[in-house]
Amino acid sequence: MNPVLVDSTQCHLWTDALHVRQLAREAANRWDRGTYVRLCVILAWTALEIGCQEALQDQRIGYSFKDNLDRAVAARGLSPLDWSQGIWQEVRRLQEERKAVVHKFANLAEMFPSWS
Repeated sequence: MNPVLVDSTQCHLWTDALHVRQLAREAANRWDRGTYVRLCVILAWTALEIGCQEALQDQRIGYSFKDNLDRAVAARGLSPLDWSQGIWQEVRRLQEERKAVVHKFANLAEMFPSWS
């Protein structure tokens, strides 16, 4: 039996995110756990951006994510996303967490995000 190889960027990023999520769960100390949680958030977010870009055929979605995703959805005549509830509310929460670990580190607690 030949193995099935998946060679899409999105698949690799997502499997990387799942791998570091497991490493975070098994980490022996908060330094390693913090590293893995931050990396998982970054990889998962990147996989989401690429998935949206591919689905909507718009490479500009990654910058100003919410505004550009709304624009790309509208350009295709689709119903607007409701960012105030459900999965899209969670996406906004994750985006803020991602911004904290990528751009800020205003305090030491942000270096050690909790795993949930």
